[in-house]
Amino acid sequence: MAVWDVPAPMLPGEVSVKIGVGCSAACNLAVGRVEVRDSRGRRVALGKLGNLPFQGTSALYWTEARFRAPRSEGYHEWTARFRHAKSEPLHRDASYKFGSMKTKPGLHELMVEVLDGVTRAPISGAYVRLGPITAFSGEGGVARVNSSGDRSVFVVWARSHKMVRTTIKVTRDKSVKVELTPSPCKYCPDST
Repeated sequence: MAVWDVPAPMLPGEVSVKIGVGCSAACNLAVGRVEVRDSRGRRVALGKLGNLPFQGTSALYWTEARFRAPRSEGYHEWTARFRHAKSEPLHRDASYKFGSMKTKPGLHELMVEVLDGVTRAPISGAYVRLGPITAFSGEGGVARVNSSGDRSVFVVWARSHKMVRTTIKVTRDKSVKVELTPSPCKYCPDST
């Protein structure tokens, strides 16, 4: 069982997460159902696994679960559960705990353009974090994060590049360019 695309942090309003279930024998689990329960055991979402496995997998059947973010700020946990159908006694029930921090919306937007420090080419998929808010840069190398206006740790990192880490205070909407220095990745399978 897997849960992904959990917003970090969660903002007020509706939340969407993806939940997947797979069988070691690659059984078709498309008829299965999953539910999400909060820390008090209340069901907050119910979903039916889709007819097709998740792209790039052979047998991870998945669904998108939607529920309301908690009202209070702070860390919250949920449990995703898969219950096997009575007609399928070979499958066991499964569960997966996940959590996220709930915060209030930021006051200011920081637009971050991530570039390779040598070629000046945009870097897509770069990790950007401002305090508890995280984002990934898109095709043009741009990520957007919100700030509460407080002094926050600012981190930008991309595969095969050195991380940039500093502390900043964002008091108005603004844009910044971050140039990352290339660095060989000794753990990456495709690096030289």
